Formats: sequence, structure tokens, C-alpha cells
Amino acid sequence: MKQVVVDTETTGIEVSEGHRIIEIGCIEIVGRSLGENYQTYLNPDRKIDAQAMKVHQISDEFLVDKP
Repeated sequence: MKQVVVDTETTGIEVSEGHRIIEIGCIEIVGRSLGENYQTYLNPDRKIDAQAMKVHQISDEFLVDKP
């Protein structure tokens, strides 16, 4: 059996407040073994909420040069 586990980090909780994804990570699990993985950071073109930054520790400054 093949599964893909996906994790995201965001600038905050509420989409209605314009929060956006800043990190995507995926890992493939085949049977009981790890397969391929993917990870990328994204510049959200907005500030990260202080509470969100406490959780994921990704700063606005770190994301400045990301796509």
C-alpha cells in the first residue's frame, strides 16, 4: 500500500483574514518504508501572525527570497 502524508504551515488560522500557506512538506510511505519526499517554503506576501510564528518558528525575514 502507498500513502502520502502532507503537512503545511501557514501565516495564521483564518483564511477569511487572508492567511496563506508558507511551507508544504510531503513524504511517501510504501508499505512500512519511507519513499520519496518533497518540501518547499513559499513567500506569502503578508506578515506572519506572532502566534503562528511561535508554533512553526518560520520568520518573515526567512521567507523574503522564497518563491
